[in-house]
Amino acid sequence: MKIFDIHHHVGVLRIGAESGIEEAEADADMDRMIENDYILRSEKMKRHGITHACLLPGNSYSMMNGIQDTKRMNDFIAKYRDTHTDLFPVAMGLVELSHGEASLEEVDRIHEELKLNGLVFHHRFQGGAINTALMWPILERIQKHNLKVFIHVISESNMEAPWRLEILADEFPEITFVALDAFSGISQGEWMSYIAKKHSNILFDTGCMVSVGNDLKSFIKSHGTKRVLFGSTCYVTPDNFAYPYPLIELKEMGLSQEELEDVFYLNAAKYFDLL
Repeated sequence: MKIFDIHHHVGVLRIGAESGIEEAEADADMDRMIENDYILRSEKMKRHGITHACLLPGNSYSMMNGIQDTKRMNDFIAKYRDTHTDLFPVAMGLVELSHGEASLEEVDRIHEELKLNGLVFHHRFQGGAINTALMWPILERIQKHNLKVFIHVISESNMEAPWRLEILADEFPEITFVALDAFSGISQGEWMSYIAKKHSNILFDTGCMVSVGNDLKSFIKSHGTKRVLFGSTCYVTPDNFAYPYPLIELKEMGLSQEELEDVFYLNAAKYFDLL
């Protein structure tokens, strides 16, 4: 079975840490950085039977040079995808809330030059809540280019509280948002079913899923499998899990083969227009 993991971060999993991407620029050796990561990432994917993944930039990169550092991060992600499209057919870019007009120009470049598939936001790393007014012009530009949008709703962050994403979903009904880390808390798992009922333009990722009380089975009973996308929240520096928990949870849930194919591959492939 094909398994498409939509939640693969490239960078270091550490708040405030330097990711190493800027080191690649200093050494003029981006290719080496890509290959070093690829060796670790591809082996991890093979070990768990994951056949495809979406590359996401990490948010702990150095921003001493402002928008130039963000542009280099996007260049890195695009080159990584272009070098290894067999495993990574899609990738997302990022912009920073604080960069103002330069962020809008970077959205244009992400679409027109880099051909990235969309943008990912992790607001607790980016200095503003999900529904900050700074998101409006960015989302308007994203909508103009018909790009995809991933937004983290990790349960431990009030800046990323799901109700804030609901506001964006109401204001931008033509954008289909993916809520990353949707089932990352016990009470939040129950909340997702309510949100799904109210907002048809939100899909739900399984990254950072809690092992007890995630409520995913009830969610699927109420809303089916078409709105769930498999994600593991994968990092390789450091290796952040021994086994991607959502994978075993979904396999042991009693879903049909057709339902598993939806969650593990088809929903992501359809979202990214790969079919």
